Amino acid sequence: MSEQIDLGNSATSDALLPWYDVEGLVNELVLYDGQVDIVLGEYPQTSRATVSLCMTPRPCVRIMLDDLGVGELESGAPFSVSIPGDTRELKIHWGEIREVHTVNETRFDLEGIVEDHPFDPRSMFHRVVFHLINWPRFLGAPIRYPDGTTSACRQEWTIGQWRIVVDPILNLSEKEIDNERRRGYMISHVGFIERVDNQGFKFENVKTILDALVWVLSFCRGAWSMPCLFVGLNEKGDLVAESWRYGLVHEAGYVMSWRFAFQMETPPLLSGLLTRLNSEIWAEPIRLVMQWYMNSNTNHAPDITGAIVIQQAGLELLAWTLLVCDRKVLSEDGASGLPASDKLRLLLSSCRIPVEIPEVSVALRKIAKEYNWQDGPAALVGTRNAIVHATPTKRKRFIGKDKRFLLEVWALGQWYLDLVLLYVMNYRGIYSNRLLVLSRAAYPEELVPWVHKSEL
Repeated sequence: MSEQIDLGNSATSDALLPWYDVEGLVNELVLYDGQVDIVLGEYPQTSRATVSLCMTPRPCVRIMLDDLGVGELESGAPFSVSIPGDTRELKIHWGEIREVHTVNETRFDLEGIVEDHPFDPRSMFHRVVFHLINWPRFLGAPIRYPDGTTSACRQEWTIGQWRIVVDPILNLSEKEIDNERRRGYMISHVGFIERVDNQGFKFENVKTILDALVWVLSFCRGAWSMPCLFVGLNEKGDLVAESWRYGLVHEAGYVMSWRFAFQMETPPLLSGLLTRLNSEIWAEPIRLVMQWYMNSNTNHAPDITGAIVIQQAGLELLAWTLLVCDRKVLSEDGASGLPASDKLRLLLSSCRIPVEIPEVSVALRKIAKEYNWQDGPAALVGTRNAIVHATPTKRKRFIGKDKRFLLEVWALGQWYLDLVLLYVMNYRGIYSNRLLVLSRAAYPEELVPWVHKSEL
């Protein structure tokens, strides 16, 4: 795949509109209302059904079934749903019945998990539309909505033969306020992917780039933000197939991230991540570390000690992959014999990331002096070891200390993950330094440390 990257033009374009009616949506989005063929275990049958994407208390697809015949319903039982006689070959596969509620003798409320995109492998598309839940607004190209209002929040980029566009829904800034207050979920954006030459393609052709998009969108937010509700269209814009699949998504609310609002740096980041995902060396480690990254970035409030443990695991995996498997500057025996702090030191130095404890981490610097932690890696590993090997003596290193200390250790570890991940994705732009955000600096944005401003 070509690595040529071009940003979209700055002309005002018509805003994309969600495929489904999300105006006023709070709790439930009806996806389909009519007859369905359903298979419960070994029992095929037909029923009238209403299929909805429910937003509370968390996103899930729910089916209300009427006139259901034989078949025993048990939580965990496999079942599948399709629309009878549908020329679009729409088929929804379910992993299990999550909950079963008997409303009356013949009416059932089922919740299930869509396992995969049910597109017919023979189907040809000219555009695949997708939707995002709870993705934040970022500065972008200007767009105009049907009511005449405008917004400069379009994300548009070209990667090789593919063009990707993402727009916020109308009045997103107003709707976000109520959604964040409720810590809820809402359709926030609509996007599409198509070929630059407008030729048709099969869904299989775009699965790799859509997989990378999951990780990039989530990494930009700092929390899970998987695309959902995929719709395949032909050259006339008519529906060919749709998938009601949804993935992990974090509740609404502020999440600290390396990316700041006035930024349009996703294209080169997506290109760099695609390179790693297509690498035999990096594909598995980068997915594991990104998963741990989301967990440590969003779960630190209830479990900051657990987040610090996850951070070190991610950094050690990155160190092994970069230094042993990729660059081969360390042998397996050599790397295995190094203390964890030395591995992290080598990793950060190789990425041209400072290892000194930052001046803004005042509480951490005070504790580091008490325990003779010479730099950031020593402080992170020392804290992690006190948590994991929590003898009464070691527990004193973090229990009863200034609560700011653990917060600054977490921020340091997450900052290391921010930068190392950006480095391995070959990112060379501006980022938001979470250490400066935590210290309430007026301008936390700065150039990544491995790039000098003269190189831009």
